[in-house]
Amino acid sequence: MTTQATTDDEVRLAIEAGQRRPETERRATGGRYDLLDDAVEIELADKARLRLPRSLVREFRDVLPADMAGLRVSAAGYAIALDAYDISISVHGLNQ
Repeated sequence: MTTQATTDDEVRLAIEAGQRRPETERRATGGRYDLLDDAVEIELADKARLRLPRSLVREFRDVLPADMAGLRVSAAGYAIALDAYDISISVHGLNQ
């Protein structure tokens, strides 16, 4: 079996695709819990915002409101997480 070397054009196309990826995929850049409205708010890379009542997010229904302060966005922005409850929710799953 012979393997072919990756061409310069293939490398260039792969780099360009990687650079476009953040623009075309839903990723979170921030997230917080609003205690007054009992809502989860997520800021997306494309400047859109999702605001959902906590009761609409099945995984958060049994979480104490005071514990929602631990809500965080994953490093890559593909999930929101609440570590104390071992909850990680895909951002893609929230906005469909």
